[in-house]
Amino acid sequence: MSKHTPIKVTGRTRDMVIRVDKAIHRFTYHWVAFFNVLLLLMVVPIFLAPHLMATGHERLGQALYVLYAPTCHQLPERSFFLDGEKLTYSMEELTDAGMDPALSILQRKRFLGNAELGYKTLVCQRDVVIYVGLLVLGALYGLFGRRLKPLPFWAFVLLIVPLAIDGVTQAAGLRSSTPLTRTATGLCVALGSVWFAYPHIEQAMLDLRRDIVRKLHLEPDSS
Repeated sequence: MSKHTPIKVTGRTRDMVIRVDKAIHRFTYHWVAFFNVLLLLMVVPIFLAPHLMATGHERLGQALYVLYAPTCHQLPERSFFLDGEKLTYSMEELTDAGMDPALSILQRKRFLGNAELGYKTLVCQRDVVIYVGLLVLGALYGLFGRRLKPLPFWAFVLLIVPLAIDGVTQAAGLRSSTPLTRTATGLCVALGSVWFAYPHIEQAMLDLRRDIVRKLHLEPDSS
């Protein structure tokens, strides 16, 4: 048999290939919902963990902090707090409430909060805004933005630059980041990511759908 001779797929193998192709065809219509479910599963524990700590379910809450530890620095002075007096606290406020100011970054990461302050979210303020922003904007894209043209790459870079400036200038000791700048830069990242990536993914899904329609002789959609 020549190496250029196509292999005919028959019997059960053919049926399985057809089922897989049909499943992929369905997925191309619902990929945004799939992404949003994954994001929702990621976002819910971010807010659930501090509530668990505040309601006495500390073992489960602590397990979630450990699970998310590799994804974020989790520094309390850069995190939102729930079930406490305020949503955010400065380093001075945290030390006044019982956090040792001599703690290292790694030790501060382990400071979860207390009954007075409330308990910090699983990830920092910027990451909270990014994840929630991706979820909300992704849902809006699924509802209203399927024909939205992708953001140009240069514009996407411009939306990322504020985050880089905020992080670099703080790391260099030139200034201190604030909850407002972390929120604003996180929102820019979420907006740029959805606006740039989702229309490209949608076009790729449309192309894939059309290929499968031609392959399986399905009824073409109106897209």
